[in-house]
Amino acid sequence: MPPVQARPGAPAGHLVPGGLVPGGTTQGMGWAPADLRMTRVYQWSFNIQRSITPNLLIDAAYVGNSVNHLFIGPPLNYPEPGAVTANPTLSLQQLRPYYSVDPNLGLVGTELNTGRSHYHSFQFKLEKRLSHGLTFLTAYTYSKVINRGSQFRNPDFYLADPAPAGFDTPQRLTFSYIYEFPFGHQKQFGSNWNRLLDGALGGWSASGIIVYMTGFPFTPGISSNLDNGNGDVPNRVCNGHLSHWTIAQYYDTSCFVTPAPNVFGNTGYGVLRGPGFRNWDLSLKKDFRLGAESRYLQFRSEFFNLPNNVNFGMPNSFQCGGACGEGTITSTAAGSHPRQIQFALKLYF
Repeated sequence: MPPVQARPGAPAGHLVPGGLVPGGTTQGMGWAPADLRMTRVYQWSFNIQRSITPNLLIDAAYVGNSVNHLFIGPPLNYPEPGAVTANPTLSLQQLRPYYSVDPNLGLVGTELNTGRSHYHSFQFKLEKRLSHGLTFLTAYTYSKVINRGSQFRNPDFYLADPAPAGFDTPQRLTFSYIYEFPFGHQKQFGSNWNRLLDGALGGWSASGIIVYMTGFPFTPGISSNLDNGNGDVPNRVCNGHLSHWTIAQYYDTSCFVTPAPNVFGNTGYGVLRGPGFRNWDLSLKKDFRLGAESRYLQFRSEFFNLPNNVNFGMPNSFQCGGACGEGTITSTAAGSHPRQIQFALKLYF
């Protein structure tokens, strides 16, 4: 039987264990219910395809899915906001609900699978099969992904704050193509060019990929003033979106203010979006024949991020009263880079 002690602040005779964790240090733990369910995914789609011409296909589709029983981890064993302030003679640790089970037990992490996710999208595709030296594929997606349970203001109501998923991109446009220029040997123009002229101007082709997409969602953050150790969000007093933003001020930081002590803020998650992404890659290719059709020298020139677009990273979204540069952008997007050019020769024989 472990030693017992009077619980601080409780009536006389209310005894609690003297501490089950060795050394008397605060210890966290994890908990998962015994009846966890497997995550389930339901998918559905409705698709219409039609050939406009023998080589041109249009495809329009609605695609959706629902994911149930996602694993999430709301915390346990914390006093309600304001409890520490209302009981100045007791510490946060002494006010934890499970203090009577073990005075050394800190925050308890959970592993629940009650989270949810819903995806809805309109998808449009225009495809041209190879004819007259040209083939291309255009794909546009308008979509939304909403999660419940992965982000929450009040852990007691962890399903009360639906929000866009961190990877949600409402609009995405991709265009890929290959075009063989109609000049040179066995082409529409220049089929009778001499070897020198055909070697310089004939047989060229171009290919590339163009991508445009909207930015990812983010939430302005604050230093929590809840006295129970949990996080909080600011109050949103105006929209915060700027139509003409700069890297020095991406959003209106004055729209997000710290709420009163021990009061949950009203800002939803993912209410603002970071900068969009755009990229153009281009490749030019030419084959130099070396006698037999199976022998040729291929020259390639490749341009990555051809227009040298700058794709900006997320702004600093931590509200600090101007002391840490909130609203500023100081980085480029992950995976982006300045224009890159490379040349290559490859011999086929």
